[in-house]
Amino acid sequence: SEAAATESQPTETQPTAADPTEAEPPEQEAPQLPGGLDLPGLVAFLQDNPGAFGGKQQDLRDGLAELLGETDPLDQAEDAARLQADISQWVSDGKLDRAVGDLAVQLLDPLATAAPPPEDDETEATEATEATEEAEETEEAGETGGGGEGKGGKGDDAKTGGNERKPPGRGGKPDKPTKDD
Repeated sequence: SEAAATESQPTETQPTAADPTEAEPPEQEAPQLPGGLDLPGLVAFLQDNPGAFGGKQQDLRDGLAELLGETDPLDQAEDAARLQADISQWVSDGKLDRAVGDLAVQLLDPLATAAPPPEDDETEATEATEATEEAEETEEAGETGGGGEGKGGKGDDAKTGGNERKPPGRGGKPDKPTKDD
């Protein structure tokens, strides 16, 4: 009877141990991800292990492959950001292994953030141009006595800077002569 009890214990233990193993293949596969993978390496790894990481594994592989074929940096960045959002949703829904999803999102980060800096540079360049234009306008306003009817008198304009004489009757008295006259 001791032998029967010993035999029944492994039999009871085996199905219990086998059930979690069968229910968790994606989780067991995740630690086997090779280290140092880049995006092309991840695409190849997913191709070599079909279905091992969830129902959305093929969508992930296809999305990554398409992204790698994209030549426009802005489009690539937009596609990478969109794919990151999809991956997060697939992982949340249990349709993609978390380790694979996390790795893919991490590998996509440089691409997803690659295009915005040129956009920011353009914005900075535009802001610099606008600041230069404002400075020039301010400078012109200073030359004309505040941009209108200031210290230069009526009839000043940006072209003359208020330093030229105007004939009487066309804006009032002529300006006083300057040292340069």
